[in-house]
Amino acid sequence: MCHPRAYRGRSAVEQPAVPTARRPARRQREEAYVVHSTSLWTSSDFAAPVPRDPGDSRTPPVQVFDIDVELRSDHTVVAHVFGAVDLLTAPELQVCVDDHVDAANGLVLDLSRVDFLAASGLTVLTDTDRRAAEDNFAWALVANTRPVLRPLEVLGLRDQLPTYDSVPGAVAAVSAVTA
Repeated sequence: MCHPRAYRGRSAVEQPAVPTARRPARRQREEAYVVHSTSLWTSSDFAAPVPRDPGDSRTPPVQVFDIDVELRSDHTVVAHVFGAVDLLTAPELQVCVDDHVDAANGLVLDLSRVDFLAASGLTVLTDTDRRAAEDNFAWALVANTRPVLRPLEVLGLRDQLPTYDSVPGAVAAVSAVTA
């Protein structure tokens, strides 16, 4: 039996009677310790977005990944990538690259708005570079943020891939090669 420090060494008779509260039932105790999930990732993050009621005051869900494709007058395709490029979204980026490599004079991948670049995204970039070398295709990568530059630097890909700081610089480089 565990006794408070003040009563150690005394007999049970010498200890004053302490009123004992009845323990709550096990179920009530468990409910008292339930913490609402604040996980960054839930299964709903990977499901199709659900339209929200316009009167809903909650913040809209964050857009995880998107690609806006722009065709320039010189037939150079600029793909502006937004969000996280990870295991779930890298295949979509690969499809975008595959669709536009054959149809354009050059390709610029703008990753300036990418907030996470996983290994699967790096694989897409290295595969694009390999394919460009094999097919004699001009392409460039816009990387000017830490989430994109850091993985490229750590793996030594920044010097290997055609990397530029801005979209106009990348477009000019691709246009110079294709002209």
